Amino acid sequence: MPSQIRYDVAVAQRADLSASGQVAAPFAGVATPLVEIGQVVERGTLVVTIEAMKMEAPISAPFSGRVVSLVEDGAHVNGGDLIAVIDPT
Repeated sequence: MPSQIRYDVAVAQRADLSASGQVAAPFAGVATPLVEIGQVVERGTLVVTIEAMKMEAPISAPFSGRVVSLVEDGAHVNGGDLIAVIDPT
């Protein structure tokens, strides 16, 4: 009798760069948020770092606004995955 194994794997949301406020991961790695949901950030504020192959890359807010969504700490992301949503103010 064959056994079945089921895996539940979370699927990352892809960023839609045509949508206002979405910030995408530039490449694959492990994400570490540096801000909190609800926090108001200025353009250029570091919002997330991505670590890949023992190198860490900072991701800055492309514009000012309030953080409304944020990647989980330690999440494995791929290039193009949604890592933050900032509501422009």
